[in-house]
Amino acid sequence: LNACFQGMDAVFHCAAVVSIQGNMGGLVEEVNIGGPRNVAAACLEQSVGKLVHFSSVHALDPNPQNETITEERALCDDDPHHPAYARSKANGERQILAGVERGLDASILNPSGMIGPYDHVPSPLGEAIVQMQKRTLPGLVNGGYNWVDVRDVVNTALVAMERGRAGERYLVTGHSTSVRALAEAAQEVTGSRPPWFTSPLWLARLS
Repeated sequence: LNACFQGMDAVFHCAAVVSIQGNMGGLVEEVNIGGPRNVAAACLEQSVGKLVHFSSVHALDPNPQNETITEERALCDDDPHHPAYARSKANGERQILAGVERGLDASILNPSGMIGPYDHVPSPLGEAIVQMQKRTLPGLVNGGYNWVDVRDVVNTALVAMERGRAGERYLVTGHSTSVRALAEAAQEVTGSRPPWFTSPLWLARLS
């Protein structure tokens, strides 16, 4: 990282492991906590002018659930009732904030669920949309999430590079939409009808 960051005016740290399968043998913590720690250290070592770190809305404590989440919401603690991914992203933020205390000019972005073009891997959601198009997805789940266009996230990152304040986090969210509505929006583009069956969450968790 020191060699990569030498002479850089700004660094965007986007690398992470997104997991709904726990810590994955330590990989989630290694990448999502060790990565930010190493990036912050290298930025300080190489006197990088600005670091923009991509965290997640999951890094913020979801409770109390009857209040709107803002940038002032506390980070998740290490209580096991928080998913491993959420804990790792919260502790990754703490590594960045530790760098700020040492003089690093770093701002933090907390996107919600990112969707959009050029999802080449694809992501888990992108794979679900591909399966909808191929009509191989057996069913949908009854629920929804807040989705944000990845291009809006990129634009926010560029603004944060220029105007973000050291140690501040910025929520980057879009619109709350049900999975069914998202599937119907995908149908408008692909022409493929989404599955008719919508599973309740408790049943989906059993599969």
